[in-house]
Amino acid sequence: MDILLTSNMNAGLQLDKVALWAYTHLHALATTKALHLAKHQVLSLWVKEMVIVEAIEQRSRSMIAELGDGIWELF
Repeated sequence: MDILLTSNMNAGLQLDKVALWAYTHLHALATTKALHLAKHQVLSLWVKEMVIVEAIEQRSRSMIAELGDGIWELF
């Protein structure tokens, strides 16, 4: 009876170890994936902002050029 009880306890401990290992690895995988997605999302936002800034700068340059041409036409 003691051998059976000890065997069941060892099996229970082994299951606990497997469950802890699986939880730890799945948690690490989920954390890594979340960080990857967050980094990708931040980079995507940064790229979008840079495209918008470039478009605004280009329009500003065009408008300044048009104003400059208009001013020269006045003289």
